[in-house]
Amino acid sequence: MMRIVIFGAGGRTGSTALAEATAREHRVTSPRSAEADITDPKAVARAAAGHDVAIAAVAPADADPRAFFPAAANGLVTGLQDARVGRLVWVSIASLLPGASGVPAVDTDGFPAEYRPFSLGHRIALEVINASGLPCGRLRLRHIARQRVRLHAGR
Repeated sequence: MMRIVIFGAGGRTGSTALAEATAREHRVTSPRSAEADITDPKAVARAAAGHDVAIAAVAPADADPRAFFPAAANGLVTGLQDARVGRLVWVSIASLLPGASGVPAVDTDGFPAEYRPFSLGHRIALEVINASGLPCGRLRLRHIARQRVRLHAGR
């Protein structure tokens, strides 16, 4: 049984992860955003202390995603390292995956301009997380509401 903290458990993706982890009888904590601002490493460390894994399924309410996602990644990485949490699962988006041409959808001419900042914010966050050395799994799901998130120890 793992001890999992889920940031963003109130949203569609986070609530799916919460339901799956609970069904598998993991010990799950889902701090409210007011209690655990993921852009604040100290708040992340407090919320994550004593957990094995953190799942981040977050989105900016009213903030610019190009600023929010990198700040969230920095807050998570530093806070989780301080709390000695061994793994982060970052829920990302499919627009960063290479298409048939090998080019991610976000980098194609036909990608909708209104979604570009959200996707680019995710890309920068992943760069921050990858550079940190913190073990990280990434979930990129198109239709999370129709899928069950599978949580496996050690993956």
